[in-house]
Amino acid sequence: MRREENWGLGQYILSGVTEVLSRHEMCIVFEDDLICVPGTYQYLAAALHRYKDDPRVMSVTGLTDPRVTPGDVGDQPYLDGRAECWVWGTWRRAWQGMLKRDAGSLMLACEAKGIDRNKYGSDLPAMAQMELQRKIWAVRWLYHHILHGGLCLRPPWSMAEHIGFDAQATNADDGGKLANPPLKPCPPIPSEWPRPVEHPQCPKLAWRFYDLPTDGPAPASDGLARLKRGIKRAVAAAVGDPTIQGMNCKEFVKLIIRRNRSRG
Repeated sequence: MRREENWGLGQYILSGVTEVLSRHEMCIVFEDDLICVPGTYQYLAAALHRYKDDPRVMSVTGLTDPRVTPGDVGDQPYLDGRAECWVWGTWRRAWQGMLKRDAGSLMLACEAKGIDRNKYGSDLPAMAQMELQRKIWAVRWLYHHILHGGLCLRPPWSMAEHIGFDAQATNADDGGKLANPPLKPCPPIPSEWPRPVEHPQCPKLAWRFYDLPTDGPAPASDGLARLKRGIKRAVAAAVGDPTIQGMNCKEFVKLIIRRNRSRG
């Protein structure tokens, strides 16, 4: 549809998917600059039909990355607690509530339920804090999954790739990190789909991958921020508390003061 003003990516996706799902039970979303191997649509459509009545599965995707893919999946799909926003599909039942709360509210709701907000990567709290300012949306989708214990079905290797990484792209800084190896043919559509249970390796793989620094040298203006992140990573490793990495400086200092007081 055509609009007279630019709403920004986040509002476009949220409103567009909501409108489509008001008319249809399920949908598949392809954004700009994404290419897919032949058979991707059929694979995702088959997955949507397979899990349409299973509330534990909230989305499907044509994307994965070797660094977050469990090593024992072979040519079969697997289920992950971290959702995806590139070449994906979902159902009306899973999308319900996406317009009611932003990512920050969902993150706090996760904490209230005792869910680690960094469980699938320390990048999520930072993205949640800037969701509205940068008009992004995917972090809301990810925390929507995490809060409800939802799963995303991923293929054993990626069927899609983003070709929009260049000097003018808003996500150019992430190109080296997120680029996949050359695409292979579409994996076979399973005769027997996996049970709706998360692969046990997924949280650890995601936490490691999405905590990696962006490839290339850091800009001078970002040096202090990277130093702070490095300190928090070291403290998190020392005390065995990965939630530290997602804290801002004020939260971090308050935590250290509380722990020192508790020790007497």
